[in-house]
Amino acid sequence: MSTPSTPSGAKPTTTTNPSPSPLALGLLTTVGGIRAIFGLGCLAAPSLTLGIIGLQPSLFSSEASLIVRQFGVREIVIGGLLLHAERKRQSGSGGGGEVRRAIWWNVATDALDAVALLVAYAQGSMEGGMVFGKMLGTALVMVVVGVETGWFYAGVV
Repeated sequence: MSTPSTPSGAKPTTTTNPSPSPLALGLLTTVGGIRAIFGLGCLAAPSLTLGIIGLQPSLFSSEASLIVRQFGVREIVIGGLLLHAERKRQSGSGGGGEVRRAIWWNVATDALDAVALLVAYAQGSMEGGMVFGKMLGTALVMVVVGVETGWFYAGVV
């Protein structure tokens, strides 16, 4: 059995990605930061946050504000996970795989949001095509941004 050899003076190549591109790091930080800030807004001031994103807070009962706050907690956790995983990678304590997992869980969350919106709309639970369109559009944009971030991070693009 023969072993592959490298020409004299040539360094063997590795299959590991050196470090993510500045674009990937920028996307990662931006998505993580936006999610965390949006989550804090949902948690601290659900009506104001809903108004800022174009939903009518008057349509939501006080019980519904609890759901918005719970959604805010989810967004804080996901945003924090993205930001923490990247900081761990930068500190040299590994974290590259953790960042990739955080990115893909982020994508999965947004994709499942889109599916839940489609199911709710199909069942007639969502009235108002404009609200549905905004929410579905946002979820799909976040899926695309997450996939692009994952690709840039992994060096695919």
